[in-house]
Amino acid sequence: MFDELFSNLAPILEVTIKTKEGLFGLMIVALSIVGTILFRKANEWIRFIIFLFLFVGVGLYGYAIIDDKNFTPPDREIEKQTEKANPESKTPVVSKHYEGWIYLGTYRDEKWIKPRFHNPKGMPQGEISVSQERPLMTMLPERKSFFSTEYDYGDKLVDIPPNAKVTVLKTEYIGRSRVYAKVVYIAKDA
Repeated sequence: MFDELFSNLAPILEVTIKTKEGLFGLMIVALSIVGTILFRKANEWIRFIIFLFLFVGVGLYGYAIIDDKNFTPPDREIEKQTEKANPESKTPVVSKHYEGWIYLGTYRDEKWIKPRFHNPKGMPQGEISVSQERPLMTMLPERKSFFSTEYDYGDKLVDIPPNAKVTVLKTEYIGRSRVYAKVVYIAKDA
């Protein structure tokens, strides 16, 4: 467990410094370590307060690691991962009707940041048109392990072409602002 933590320490720190909570947690940890060294001979209450700040800092640090809201999945990484899993299934032969998950973009403070669909006004409902080619995945992204910054996206069902229409069944947030939608896509030609 600790080997995995230390091997992923650099990516964890990269993700942590991208969030306000992560920076705040790291500052508290650093100040608590310095305080412990400086107040080593202080009375018990001062050392307890320093320990309490250290505990809060570590808690915020963990929160920032789990909630890395600035992460957006790169499309190339998803494609590479699915090609490794299924190299022979480049073209799906299942049917013209597909149901899966697509990444719609970042939705923060009631505004879309780099939306992946046309006419972004609030949360999408019903039929929408994607603005660029999107991979349709079998599942929502999940962390490969607790200490990892890599995600598992499942298998790719099909690539949805630009300007194709999909029907949104429901939307889910990953972290605080990344929005994924479970959609139904009906291919025009198989």
